[in-house]
Amino acid sequence: STQSGHYRRVVARVLVPRILVTRVLATRVLVTRVLVTRVLVTRVLVTRVLVTRILVTRVLVTRILVTRILVTRVLVTRILVTRVLVTRILVTCVLVTRVSVTRILVTRVLVTRVLVTRILVTCVLVTRVSVTRILVT
Repeated sequence: STQSGHYRRVVARVLVPRILVTRVLATRVLVTRVLVTRVLVTRVLVTRVLVTRILVTRVLVTRILVTRILVTRVLVTRILVTRVLVTRILVTCVLVTRVSVTRILVTRVLVTRVLVTRILVTCVLVTRVSVTRILVT
């Protein structure tokens, strides 16, 4: 019984502290694993958030660029259409002006011809009358 008491004391003095130290170390290892896992999970989540932000930013930038390109095309098309319309209007104005000027000139020529014809007819008549008077006299 002395030996069993001695063994109990040795167990109590040596093994119990070792068991406690082992438990503390095991707890520390578990806590460290949990903390490392949390850090890794946090890093993964942060990376996902950053990647998502980058992708969203790229999509938004692409949309902005496409919108600018489309707006530029629309503006250029409007400018070109406006130029074509203005050119057509100017050409129409020039043509109308030419037609008007041609009409005026033709009218003047015709009026001049009529006047000249009247003057000539008058001259011929006056000459006939004069010749007839001379002959009669």
